[in-house]
Amino acid sequence: MVGFLKIEDGKVKIIKDGEVLKFIDQVEQISVSGEYALEVGQPVKIITERAVFEWAKEGLVLTEIAPGVNLQGHVLNRMSFKPLISRELKEMPAEIFREPLLKLKEKPPWS
Repeated sequence: MVGFLKIEDGKVKIIKDGEVLKFIDQVEQISVSGEYALEVGQPVKIITERAVFEWAKEGLVLTEIAPGVNLQGHVLNRMSFKPLISRELKEMPAEIFREPLLKLKEKPPWS
């Protein structure tokens, strides 16, 4: 278990949500400008343990959700704004939530 979530059987299980919303509509400082990235043709993806978002002309688009995560309760209700939801919304690959996580324990091919 990591903090308030558990990864088990290829799924994310939210044990308890934190107190602070992670996606808010106004921030103090911008470190990456999605609008500028679009202007220069640079794709922007935001990947969390719960979901994947992409920046588009229309705004932030939810494109993937982790297996075991409830879209409304664990993602949308934890945001201070409603993102666009892709018509092709898909589940993140369960393999990335199985042991060894992302195969990080395996020896890299370059070593």
